[in-house]
Amino acid sequence: QKSSIRFPEEQLLLHIQQRLGVSHDQKMVNEDIKRLFKTGNFQDVKAETVTKSDGSVALTYILTAKPRVRKVKFQGNAKYNNHDLYKEVTVVEGLALDDAKLQESLEKLKKFYSSKGYNDATVIFNIEKAENEDIDVIFSINEKLRLKVNNVTFEGNTVFSNLKLKFSIQNKWSPLSGLFEVGLLNRDELEL
Repeated sequence: QKSSIRFPEEQLLLHIQQRLGVSHDQKMVNEDIKRLFKTGNFQDVKAETVTKSDGSVALTYILTAKPRVRKVKFQGNAKYNNHDLYKEVTVVEGLALDDAKLQESLEKLKKFYSSKGYNDATVIFNIEKAENEDIDVIFSINEKLRLKVNNVTFEGNTVFSNLKLKFSIQNKWSPLSGLFEVGLLNRDELEL
């Protein structure tokens, strides 16, 4: 292991089929490497074999652990506090960085802002080195403005009246938009 993150040997052995006293099988070793890599804890997994003078093979797995997330941070968020945003994040502090959870967290944060009417909000992440080999994950947020529908007009409608059409769409003006989350622009509805 080349990392400050320690993994119990018993935990690692669960993913290794090649055993002591069994004939060396390179196909099995390759499968072991795949299984160890699929745990999501390692950024690199290699196996080295050395043939000894008595014909036996010494097999060593060389593991490079992914960095551990020391802290998840937010910057640029003014409307919603860190506590609200942590609820959307699936990256876990204290564990190895999981790329899938990082991407999932990014998407969930974007969806959160969109659901609050901040359709143009942008969210990106940065990775900063912390002490030891740990990292901090920083989500940078540009909330931008909430867009409200000011007016809706229809052109070329002959079958339905303007009033009937206005009640059938999601994006519409509301006199209550200043007080409640109504009358907000929903770009997804425009695409339908």
